Amino acid sequence: MLEVFLYWTAVSLVMWGAVSFPARPLRLGTRLGPVFVSVPHQTVSLTGAQTLCPRRQRIGNFKTEPPSLFRGRGDHPKQGRIKKRIEAEDVMINIGKGATVPEPPAGHKWKTVQHDNKVTWLASWSENIQGQIKYVMLNPTSRLKGEKDWAKYETARKLKDIVEKIREQYRADWKSKEMKVRQRAVAVYFIDILALRAGNEKDADESADTVGCCSLRVEHLTLHEEMDGKEHVVEFDFLGKDSIRYYNRMSVEKQVFKNIGLFMKDKVPGDDLFDRLTTATLNKHLSELMEGLTAKVFRTFNASKTLQDQLDELTEEDDTTPAKLLSYNRANRAVAILCNHQVRPHPSGRNHTHLALRPRPPWH
Repeated sequence: MLEVFLYWTAVSLVMWGAVSFPARPLRLGTRLGPVFVSVPHQTVSLTGAQTLCPRRQRIGNFKTEPPSLFRGRGDHPKQGRIKKRIEAEDVMINIGKGATVPEPPAGHKWKTVQHDNKVTWLASWSENIQGQIKYVMLNPTSRLKGEKDWAKYETARKLKDIVEKIREQYRADWKSKEMKVRQRAVAVYFIDILALRAGNEKDADESADTVGCCSLRVEHLTLHEEMDGKEHVVEFDFLGKDSIRYYNRMSVEKQVFKNIGLFMKDKVPGDDLFDRLTTATLNKHLSELMEGLTAKVFRTFNASKTLQDQLDELTEEDDTTPAKLLSYNRANRAVAILCNHQVRPHPSGRNHTHLALRPRPPWH
């Protein structure tokens, strides 16, 4: 079957104007080297040699997956289904107005060519297993991505000024007469203290059984009046994002412990813990407390604060560079523990650590 070719022209950004194109196409499924987009007059290059502007933006992914069996993450209900080959007819191209439209492979044509300067993706297609849209995007080190990260951390910085006020409010709401307010207050407490993701509603037949704070079920928590010398201990055990297990035992405040017991009353293990709360209503409440505030901002704030606190505790001004590096790695580990970041095993089961031993290419 004819493979789709992703021409270098397909990765031009619309908002920066005209693009210059080499003639040779890039076969999907291969990696030939670094890809750059130079702005405002863009050049896509595999060698970094063609440049019209010194501000070159690196592209992230620039290939599609070949036909294969779908693996998924965790115990995914669609494991083993066949992922179809992506043809040119599946690919949408986003280029600048007036730019030369790249020629598709012989006998094929692009699904559509558009000029949308309100998005940052450069090419897109839908995969057939879950109907998800896949994108060719800029590299995380690119300027546009960096600006988005900057905005994210600035929002977290604003939270620092009002976080104590928010904590006072959710503590007061633990004793509210309305059950939905109590549930919301406990959920915000979990997100704040444990850095849990909010969680979204999912179709159990379409995706793996992973949960977040709002989608916790009774079976995911166990209450202990006393455990390991601590009172009011809540034991968490569930699969989070990417089917990574989250296990934690935490001593909570007495009112939180009472509320969780109340939320569990007369429920079976498969029932929702927060049956009167959704991710949408939680984020709507948070946005009323501060513009742009979401559960994700809480997670960013607490991760950043943990890193800073650890660095302040572990480093001294006269430390040597190796000592500072060691302290940084320890601080980073504390953040990883807080956010439950773990190295996911490769789906093939093979050990890929040898890849780290390869010499780094000159563009890194």
